[in-house]
Amino acid sequence: RPLPPVPNLEVSDVVVEKAVVRALVWVNKVLAVAHDIAIKRDRTVFIQVIMALWVVSCIGMLFNFFTLIYIGVLLALLVPPVYERHQDVIDEKVGLVHSILSRHLNTAISKTGQPPKQKKAE
Repeated sequence: RPLPPVPNLEVSDVVVEKAVVRALVWVNKVLAVAHDIAIKRDRTVFIQVIMALWVVSCIGMLFNFFTLIYIGVLLALLVPPVYERHQDVIDEKVGLVHSILSRHLNTAISKTGQPPKQKKAE
């Protein structure tokens, strides 16, 4: 019995261009953060980067890479329906956590001697 024909597998230029544009946006964001840390000496961003890397490190110590992929897929499938169902409660709790973390971050920044950034009025 002959093998079935294999389709011609190609990636179109349009798909590659879209991927490059999205990657370029992410690279520019990373470079902007690096600029803020290195040139502007922004301690707020520096502390946020340290905390994010520390959390990633702690999570990475606990799980295998494939387990993290599996958990990521599960969360990507489960979180949107749960959020739609309980949006008001989740928004309230996330706002509370955000205010607490902002207060702690401002305390840490004030102890380092740099004043916290003021948000621009729109």
